[in-house]
Amino acid sequence: MNTDLKVSPSTIKKRSKITEKAIQNFNEELEQRQNEEIKEVFNLFDIERKGIINGHNMKICFKTLGIDMKQKEIEDLLKQVCNKDISQTFKFDEFFQLVKKKLKEKNPDIEYGEQFKLLCDFKPGDERDLEKITLNKESLTDLAKNVGEIMSSDEIDEMISIVGGEDGTININQFIEFMKNPIKVVMYSRSE
Repeated sequence: MNTDLKVSPSTIKKRSKITEKAIQNFNEELEQRQNEEIKEVFNLFDIERKGIINGHNMKICFKTLGIDMKQKEIEDLLKQVCNKDISQTFKFDEFFQLVKKKLKEKNPDIEYGEQFKLLCDFKPGDERDLEKITLNKESLTDLAKNVGEIMSSDEIDEMISIVGGEDGTININQFIEFMKNPIKVVMYSRSE
């Protein structure tokens, strides 16, 4: 644990508010990206472009979105959320409800990992090793701009030094830890 940093309570409070706002904006951006990805998957399986997909395609639709489910789980979810069975067709809003319900049940580590993948444009079937992918200053600056957060170059550098590694980047594990508890990370710096 790096104990050399001396941070006043007012600085911690200010950073906490900035961090909370940045996380909120960031989550809104990720939500939008996730919604777009759900729509893309729906469109992929809407072969006839009628705004419906066949229930028999649900398992592969979920798998494409990174949600592994057994057939019985899917059938139960369809009945619970839409009062339909696998042999029926589903409109986008029904599909969207199904996916969102399942995503809410996911483990936070998995969910934050999925968010990291979105930031890195990591798609299913990507050959890159996710453990070796990092966010650098440039990608974090772009991300901050995209979510409407105005951060100076020094603030981005500080965030990377607190959250990331010695190489000036943030990897998936550091990102997950930060997302799970951003205030703790800001207050206590990174552990060495």
